[in-house]
Amino acid sequence: MSKFLPAVAVFAALFLVAAKDDPFTFAALDSDASGEVSRAEVERVIRPMFEEIDSDRSGLVTKGEFRSFAMKKMMSGDRPAMMRGKRPKMNFDRNGNMGFQGFADGLWNAQFAPHDADGNGRLDSAEFAKRPK
Repeated sequence: MSKFLPAVAVFAALFLVAAKDDPFTFAALDSDASGEVSRAEVERVIRPMFEEIDSDRSGLVTKGEFRSFAMKKMMSGDRPAMMRGKRPKMNFDRNGNMGFQGFADGLWNAQFAPHDADGNGRLDSAEFAKRPK
């Protein structure tokens, strides 16, 4: 298997969300209307994606499930809606499994934490706007 395919799978699984249903806008993420996006709010939005990837409902995502999800998204023609910043480092364990917390850590650390200028663990609208479009 090409080393390129797993990288494509990781990229696609996290970033291919239909543009019309983009849950990664500031307004969609700031569910409590506090004017800031917290990690908990991001986790609320990405939980359904994790559950969709976890096709056997084990509570863990395997590398195979991750690749299958990515391929399904690519084949269905979903357009990238969150292709911003660096790709997340996914936290699969030595058995090739990843729990929700590893999934959330990878996404938060790559897509949100680098833009938290004041280091308070939340992104206000100005910080959020600095994320790559």
